Amino acid sequence: MSLQVQLCFINGETKELTISPDENIGEKKKAENQGDATWKCVGRVLKDNKSFGDYNIEKNDIIYSSTKNLGGTN
Repeated sequence: MSLQVQLCFINGETKELTISPDENIGEKKKAENQGDATWKCVGRVLKDNKSFGDYNIEKNDIIYSSTKNLGGTN
């Protein structure tokens, strides 16, 4: 069973994403060239070693992607 969700980037762009509940989050991130990004859904960080089903992600949910930025003042 696969689900359609939205992947929303920090710049506001969105992309349709097809996932399955037993799919590994880390593997999906790599497949989407998002390996360094943090994905969040329903206010929770999606950990790479979990599956989408572990977070009860449902059809049409929005996954927010943000990249880790190095910065600040020294």
